[in-house]
Amino acid sequence: MVPVDDIKRLLGDSLNVKVTNVPELEHAVVIVLDYSPTDSDRPASMAFSCSGEPKCWLTAEEVRKIDDAAPNRHPAYREFRFEGRRFYPYSIEALPSEVFGSASELESICCRMYKHLAGIQ
Repeated sequence: MVPVDDIKRLLGDSLNVKVTNVPELEHAVVIVLDYSPTDSDRPASMAFSCSGEPKCWLTAEEVRKIDDAAPNRHPAYREFRFEGRRFYPYSIEALPSEVFGSASELESICCRMYKHLAGIQ
């Protein structure tokens, strides 16, 4: 698990990122608010577990497969609300800890996740 203070320091201000605890979850999460790959795309928000577990939350209720792969809806994980947004739980391949080490790595993951969002584009 990457220390929360390190994540905050390394990501800086390049994305609208919050590293926080939410009451519904047992570990801190990295929340990316209103992400879109380009200015013309509709924004979506997503969150990733800081614990190294394969947990992800998206503000999209449905996802689509790309090359027969997609995040899996995971009802055992809790959904939550943050700053007026509802986050739905998904299971993804566990993120390597270095994804939280730079804004460019995190943005790359966000871009890949964004492509799976059904009904957002």
